[in-house]
Amino acid sequence: MKGYSLRRGPRSPLRLPVVGLVCAVVVLVSLGWVSYRETVEQEVATALVEHTHVVIEELQKLPAGIAVAESGLRGYALKRDEGMLDELDPAMREVEEALRSLRDLVKDNPAQRRRHELLEPKVARRLQLLRERLEAVRSSGDGVIAPEARHLTLEIRAMSGEMVQEELRLLERRTTTREERIRRIRVISPLGIFASISLVAGAFLLVYGEVKNRRRAERATEKHGARLRELVRETALMLQMGELLSACRSVSEATEVVGRLAPQFFLDEAGAICILNESQNLLEAEVEWGKDAVLAGKTFAPDDCWALRRGKPHRSQQGDAGVRCGHAGDAQHAMLCLPLLAHGHVVGTLHVVEVGDAEPIQRRAMVVGEQVGMALSNLRLRETLRNQSIRDALTGLYNRRYTDETLEREMRRAERESSSIGVLVMDVDFFKKFNDSFGHQAGDHVLSSIGALLRKKTRGADVASRMGGEELALVMPASSLEAAATRAEEIRAAVAEMDVTHEGRNIGPVTLSIGVAAFPQHGATSDDVIRVADAALYRAKREGRNRVIVAD
Repeated sequence: MKGYSLRRGPRSPLRLPVVGLVCAVVVLVSLGWVSYRETVEQEVATALVEHTHVVIEELQKLPAGIAVAESGLRGYALKRDEGMLDELDPAMREVEEALRSLRDLVKDNPAQRRRHELLEPKVARRLQLLRERLEAVRSSGDGVIAPEARHLTLEIRAMSGEMVQEELRLLERRTTTREERIRRIRVISPLGIFASISLVAGAFLLVYGEVKNRRRAERATEKHGARLRELVRETALMLQMGELLSACRSVSEATEVVGRLAPQFFLDEAGAICILNESQNLLEAEVEWGKDAVLAGKTFAPDDCWALRRGKPHRSQQGDAGVRCGHAGDAQHAMLCLPLLAHGHVVGTLHVVEVGDAEPIQRRAMVVGEQVGMALSNLRLRETLRNQSIRDALTGLYNRRYTDETLEREMRRAERESSSIGVLVMDVDFFKKFNDSFGHQAGDHVLSSIGALLRKKTRGADVASRMGGEELALVMPASSLEAAATRAEEIRAAVAEMDVTHEGRNIGPVTLSIGVAAFPQHGATSDDVIRVADAALYRAKREGRNRVIVAD
């Protein structure tokens, strides 16, 4: 037995292979540890970069919010239009929320925390001055901006700018650190893989000398390398998708991005992404890829998908192997259904036909689903907030501020194109009667019904709005005075034929008086045209109501 002792080198055929195996194990463990450490540090660097972006965004809200509030207050002081104050309170709340958020965001940075402690009372004082100025305007009409307010605004802008510059310097350093980590991982992984392959192959050659085992080792190593390359490719795709989705401004843009990148995640598998509609009762396929028929139709009800019923991924098997979703198409393989969730709410579903190993397919589906679900949720929230800012909640029509901005824009376009714009100003006849006789809810129902009719009777380019109270307006780009008068008569007749009931009682008849004017015939500014249309409306009131009067 002494001839095989590991302590006697010349007589031991196992010493070198064992040393090789030990070295291979050490290299692999070291590679795993270094890779893990570099990955963790890269994730930390990425989190710091994202944190810096959030701080910069919150800092930019401070002077921007104060500017918006000041603009609305200045407009109110000039025109005494309550609509100009619509953005005052939201802007001030946004400034306060940004200030509170910054307190938590910079608490780990002593220099920025000190700057925030100096900035916070100045912002609070500036907001107080805005409120005091509003009260002064309402009580005495004095809208003069105090020198202290101007000074504070400049100080806030300078201090927040200083903090932004500090964050930009941090962002540059952190971005550089993150890129260095990525480059280091890209260098370490190939070197470690190469060293591991060489040591393992050499050890097996010395121990066994069998080509079969060597080839098996090479195939295993190649598979591992392919897996690493696939992970790198998926990571790059995931980062690209996240960046593009964060830059999207609408759900349609987001679905276009997903339609282009999803097939690159699922090279061999067909799939589809369905979006849940606003009524929460129907899902529609917005993105499809692959050759197999993933869905039986373009739309289906939420109850047709077991993933939505269960609130977690569901695999629809062929035959008797499992419960198959009602929306499943004619694919010959199992299909994975994944609910797209964001903030606890369902926004859609992801469906992938499983070809081959189910585990990597489900892993990729989870990555894509998380990205898409969060992006769609954020975009819907953004669209909801925008609609709330430009639409009247009762009638579903645009509000006065949006109409004024649109009319100004369309008038500039009409000047360039030498076209005209029709403007209708409408008022519900005897509206006070509905409130007095049937209650305010009945009056609201009348306005809501008229709003629904106007949305049906207008073109896509038209802007129907509620100007205030029971007064409505319709802006018709590229429309002559005669065409506007014809449309006004159609609307008046349609309203007169409405059968409006509330709580089982008929509260009609409902009629409209309408004044019609046009740009540029009746004025060079939006105020002039609206004033002429108003005068025509009052003439229609005086002459008996329920009629259309076209301005002279």
